[in-house]
Amino acid sequence: YEGKGISSYTATFPHLIPYIVMLANLFKVFGINYKVVVGVNIIFDLLAFFVLRKYYKDNNVSLLWLFCPINILWCGMCHTVVITNSLLVISFVLLDKIIKNIDKKDNKKLLIRVILFSIILSFANLFRPIMVVVLIAFLIILLFKINNKSKMIKYILVYSCCLLVYIGCNKIYFNLEKNYIDNSISSV
Repeated sequence: YEGKGISSYTATFPHLIPYIVMLANLFKVFGINYKVVVGVNIIFDLLAFFVLRKYYKDNNVSLLWLFCPINILWCGMCHTVVITNSLLVISFVLLDKIIKNIDKKDNKKLLIRVILFSIILSFANLFRPIMVVVLIAFLIILLFKINNKSKMIKYILVYSCCLLVYIGCNKIYFNLEKNYIDNSISSV
């Protein structure tokens, strides 16, 4: 298949490529074993657990995430659901921090959070291209928060920064991806 792209299946579902590439590289290091898949899922699940634990001082929220039967079930499957859900939870925590602190004077911390939020959304978008919904929700929340013109300018700048980073990261990825897949869509 050299020079012909991966397949028309991955052209139809391009979000599978990052997952396949990640697993392939881990298989090179740890050997081809299904335990690697389960391990990756557990690592992402634990990452969400620790973020929830740090953000919510009450351990019940993080324990609910960790011992949720659906999360446990998905950890045993070779699928992008665990990665997507974990990154989505982390992005929700960051979004909540952004919204709660957007009116404070610490613009440097706000900018760092917005950039990190956008990068995480873009990274999550690699595994399941639905993160634009979170950006739309962010815009709607900001629209409801506007109560004077000075805040509106700050909100526009924050959202513009968020979009620029998100679109920039996605553009970099999609330019790299063009080298690996062909443009033909599966007719099956």
